[in-house]
Amino acid sequence: MSNPFFSIVMPVYNRERLVERAIQSVLDQTFHSFEVIVVDDGSTDGTGNAVAKFKDARIKYFYKQNEERSIARNYGIERAAGQYVNFLDSDDMFYPEHLQIAHEAVAKRGAPEILHTGYEIKDELGKVLARRDQFTNTVNKELIFDNCLQCNSIFIKKSALNEIAFIQSRDAILSEDWFLWLRLAARYPIHCDNRVTSVVYEHSQRSLNQLKAAKVERSILLILENLEADDVFKRYYGRFYNRFKARKFCFIALIFVIENNKSRSLFYLKEALKSYPSVVFAKAFLAVLKKIIL
Repeated sequence: MSNPFFSIVMPVYNRERLVERAIQSVLDQTFHSFEVIVVDDGSTDGTGNAVAKFKDARIKYFYKQNEERSIARNYGIERAAGQYVNFLDSDDMFYPEHLQIAHEAVAKRGAPEILHTGYEIKDELGKVLARRDQFTNTVNKELIFDNCLQCNSIFIKKSALNEIAFIQSRDAILSEDWFLWLRLAARYPIHCDNRVTSVVYEHSQRSLNQLKAAKVERSILLILENLEADDVFKRYYGRFYNRFKARKFCFIALIFVIENNKSRSLFYLKEALKSYPSVVFAKAFLAVLKKIIL
């Protein structure tokens, strides 16, 4: 049997009630040359049993100890046999022509290292909250200001991921995808097809909605440390990196002030000012400062 064109890497942790929908959305694809690599990151519920209901040889299930999604994604990438790797969060889903559109797009563009398609965000009732389908050829430069890319919608050549992957640390739980996009964007043009092919579901149980300040702090500092060690990244984004860093410090400050740790919040506001003095005019900076004062 020949290797699949796409490898879909799906990290999952305690998603017994949602993972079936995600997997079924892959099996419903109109393009059939794919494999699904489900990386069960130490689930303690019935996630494994839910995956086992599917009798399709294209589904590869791996159970491992819990090390968080950055390591889980790398684990899946290492086992991917496809030419391109795509990701799917276990609480989201693809539309039926997701892979067909991607296959056509990479062929039309001469097999680039990176392709990104449009996506939409819905609430639990299916109401569309936002659509991201206006990407342009300036997305590489704009990425330092906004993480507009989405794991479910990005297709990356396996050869590129063999060189640069997610941070291999369980502390990388926030902006770990942004870190990877930025390093790749400093090296390869990001090609975009604005047809909407996947959906992100916003709900209260999303892992990003349950993060504590200390974990946010560790993750962001780890990401900044690794970005600063990448000379290609620094040359590409230059002075804009300080603005990026200041915004990340403001975000840490916000999470700490929400937890009523005003001293720690103030510390990161000061770090933001050191990195990029003009951040003092940013809405995020002023909002955090107001919360500290009140």
